[in-house]
Amino acid sequence: MSTTNVKLPDCLKMLIAVMWSLPIASFVAMLSVLVLAGMLGKGHLDHFLWLGTLVQVLMWVSVAWILVFSAIIVFRFRRICRDAKVRGGRICLKCLYDLSTSPRDGKCPECGEKYTHEDLLEYWGVRNSE
Repeated sequence: MSTTNVKLPDCLKMLIAVMWSLPIASFVAMLSVLVLAGMLGKGHLDHFLWLGTLVQVLMWVSVAWILVFSAIIVFRFRRICRDAKVRGGRICLKCLYDLSTSPRDGKCPECGEKYTHEDLLEYWGVRNSE
């Protein structure tokens, strides 16, 4: 059994990067809050009871953020795959440009990515009807 590397289109890579930006920022903020609380010492913690609430809020916002963006990415990729099957697999793998009016093999006019008809059919899971 062979494995293939799945290349994600650039628009999905960007969504994934955005998806992880808030959780990483929240994690850094939570660590900062915990370090600040530790540096102030036990005698001052009574004044900072809201820090625990802030940490919990940041954690749950991050979880919700990841779930929402994960759903967006899944539904976007499913729509792209459906569109590719409707167009006979003739969509650029890098920029998602419609290649139905382009030559069977060549370069994408939008981004310059080289493609072959067979590679497109294999990637998008379209059966060759010719």
